[in-house]
Amino acid sequence: MKSQSDTIPERIIQGKGKGHFNFNIHQIEIEEDGIARTVYAYDYVVIEGKLTKSKIIKALEDTKLDIDEEYDPANIETEYTEAKEALGLSDIASMTYAELDTYINNHVTTLAEVKAYLKKLSRVVLAILKYSNIK
Repeated sequence: MKSQSDTIPERIIQGKGKGHFNFNIHQIEIEEDGIARTVYAYDYVVIEGKLTKSKIIKALEDTKLDIDEEYDPANIETEYTEAKEALGLSDIASMTYAELDTYINNHVTTLAEVKAYLKKLSRVVLAILKYSNIK
């Protein structure tokens, strides 16, 4: 099921007799009465009893949700190119492993930089996977 929240929802919510597992949590902009605001959209499943890893996996399988339904295959190549350019590594394929190590050592030095780099890198990997699946 889909939902929205004004605050970041907890991933797991255990209640009396059942729980919720929230996933695909992402920030979106909506407009109400001409005023734009940020909310968090997400999918969730309701699970009877105490939440366990196996119950969560089964519930997700039972929903048969397409986790990537918001992606249009026509936009995957563009997203891949944009994600790669955002990293500043458009020519990464021409780098040696040593050059890549040097780049990371020189440009990714604080925890904040590591987090930002990892997010960008994750987008590139996701885009590559999506791009390779449509060819």
